[in-house]
Amino acid sequence: MAPIAQDELERLKQGISLIRLIESQGYELKRAGKDYVMCCPFHEEKTPSLKITPAKNLFHCFGCGAGGSVIDWVMKTQGVSFKHAAELLRKDTSLVADSAPVVKQGTTRKLASPLSDNADQQTALQQVIAFYHDTLKQNTEVQAYLTQRGLDDAALIDHFKLGYANRTLGLHLPQKNRQAGARLRGLLQAIGIYRDSGHEHFNGSLVIPVINDHQVLEVYGRKILGNKLRKGTVQHLYLPGPHQGIFNRDGLLGDELILCESLIDALTFWRWGFKQVTCSYGTNGFTDELLQCLIEKKIKRVLIAYDRDEAGSAAAEKLAVLLNKNNIDAYRILFPKNMDANEYALQGCSSAAGGRTPGAAAQQVTPAQKSLALVIRKAEPIGTIIHTPNNPLAAEAAITELETQATPIPKDQKISIPTEVKNNEIHITLADRLYRIKGFDPKANDGQLKINLMAIRTEASDVQGCTNIAGAGSAGAMHMDKLAPNMEEALKLAKSITSEEIDFISMADYGNDSTQHKEALKKLIFDQGCVVTKDLPWCPYEVIELMRWSCKEGHEREFAICNIIIAISVVAGTDLSNEPQHMLNTIAPEYDKLPENLRELVLNILIKADEKWRC
Repeated sequence: MAPIAQDELERLKQGISLIRLIESQGYELKRAGKDYVMCCPFHEEKTPSLKITPAKNLFHCFGCGAGGSVIDWVMKTQGVSFKHAAELLRKDTSLVADSAPVVKQGTTRKLASPLSDNADQQTALQQVIAFYHDTLKQNTEVQAYLTQRGLDDAALIDHFKLGYANRTLGLHLPQKNRQAGARLRGLLQAIGIYRDSGHEHFNGSLVIPVINDHQVLEVYGRKILGNKLRKGTVQHLYLPGPHQGIFNRDGLLGDELILCESLIDALTFWRWGFKQVTCSYGTNGFTDELLQCLIEKKIKRVLIAYDRDEAGSAAAEKLAVLLNKNNIDAYRILFPKNMDANEYALQGCSSAAGGRTPGAAAQQVTPAQKSLALVIRKAEPIGTIIHTPNNPLAAEAAITELETQATPIPKDQKISIPTEVKNNEIHITLADRLYRIKGFDPKANDGQLKINLMAIRTEASDVQGCTNIAGAGSAGAMHMDKLAPNMEEALKLAKSITSEEIDFISMADYGNDSTQHKEALKKLIFDQGCVVTKDLPWCPYEVIELMRWSCKEGHEREFAICNIIIAISVVAGTDLSNEPQHMLNTIAPEYDKLPENLRELVLNILIKADEKWRC
């Protein structure tokens, strides 16, 4: 049985007046100083021996010894269990107001039943899911669990009808010795909500229903106490029988999707903006129904996001063969070893432990979104690849900030830009902007190139961030800047890296494979001149990409060096996955944290890399 939270018990004991409760039941109280007395209803007597102390909200009978709080009073007067009494007080104290003085054991339902008396199996299942959903919204324990898993999002909870089973369902049903109670319990047992023992199947679990066409086809339960339960307790539960239904079927609208191993992982992707996601029921739970759904929806590419363990990898390889046979491309999303999607997202979400406003993070790009976007972008193909999707998979909540395609897609066709060369100057016209580049010498090498750039507005419009020589708001506004993309200086900075800085970067993947990352990083910088090989090896490029997202205080050099390595590799033509302009736009605030000399160097080298990228 899931225990009632101690703070909730204290609220009931102190927040509900015992005096008012007793009076509402029709008992006559007499004042005795600061206390009240009455004839005890729990034994025969003519002289009042039961005392109620308002200051402590307690009662005690000096004749029979009965005593306790408002919960004990309801237990004694109603003949119900401790938990049932607490539930009665939580719902409505008026429910106990008109009851008989004392009963040995109550058998009449005292809480409204969530089930219709004439419900069929599907109706009953839907009503139970609705009851569990309401229970979740009132229970702080399961809400804390959702926060711990990074799933404390109101939109997600309502969209998927998440619920909580805490063994209070039976308190709302007629007792089993009543005809209606026996029938409803038999019905719940037939659909798997109750076990043969009479206990709730999903007791103590977060409940996730799978709903297609307004029908509940499957239910998953995850014990929220986890390892705190006795050894051998089953943590993952489903309805009995073969799996049915497609999770998030109505959300699979494009030609590609993410396939997770568990519903928790699928909820994680959805919560952070990746809506085209579904799941199998474990590594061996990819059903024929799900395969037919992919075929009917004309899915071309499946990104398999199974756990990064032996079972997950083996299942992904096996599934890829099946998908390829049905003309569907398969890619493997690679989390750090022995980690799943939820764990990986939480590592990138600093607010997962608390202090987050539910739903607020969906309005901005978060570390969790960046972490998930990174592994999506780096997904590796399995088997034969025959499709090129028209639209890259993207986070809906951050579609302008993130480019999250799993693999590079063909670049857009080159745009014709009016360009004119005059007397060692280049003039470029873009809309109402004329850019003049002076000092350009095509014979100069990358370490010597220096230019003077002037941007002139040719039509009247507001130019934010420009020095307006001609006057604010007038035609001819001009901005001048000097750019010195010095590759030699950038490489010199990278090679000045210290052993402590190498250690810090090597630990960026949460300490995984840090030794391999360390040795590979040294080789990349000192032996390869910061030019990564075209296969973008996991060691050390994984930690480099993770480090370049955020400029941490005291580690500005590590951030700058990782950005420089990527830029140099882009210029060398070996990194085709990181677009410099995207980096400049997405993490601009991080570059502002750099000291001025580092900031100028990093930005200039990225601008140089962007020119190479567009060639």
